[in-house]
Amino acid sequence: MKNLFKLSAYIYYEDTDSTGNVYHASYLKFAERGRTEMLKEILKKKIENFICSDSFFVVSKLKIVYRKPLKLFDKIEICTKVKSFKNVTLSLDQNIIKNNETYSNLLVKLAYVNKKSGRPEKIKSDLLTSLSKIKIV
Repeated sequence: MKNLFKLSAYIYYEDTDSTGNVYHASYLKFAERGRTEMLKEILKKKIENFICSDSFFVVSKLKIVYRKPLKLFDKIEICTKVKSFKNVTLSLDQNIIKNNETYSNLLVKLAYVNKKSGRPEKIKSDLLTSLSKIKIV
């Protein structure tokens, strides 16, 4: 399976600050949408099982670099790559791109957490199987 998941989006008023630049927290929303679409594509028919399971991914570590400001009405692409996965974590590299130029880069570490206890737990075997099909370079 490929290891580059892309999502196209536009910048709307709700994404900007009073100067017309994208508000810094909006980059996190774009990245979240990119991660969600990646999971949907990886899991395909198993998505209902994931939604109904007693565990889910949460962001445990995040590093973001803002390179250039995005503006109102810009068309962007959110590119997500799986860097690695272990028993409990999934590490991603995400880029927010406009016209083939990176405007922001995010390194994201997700932890697999039990909904009731809030404690990390081993990623379920069917999800690990799906992740293992991704070509990690």
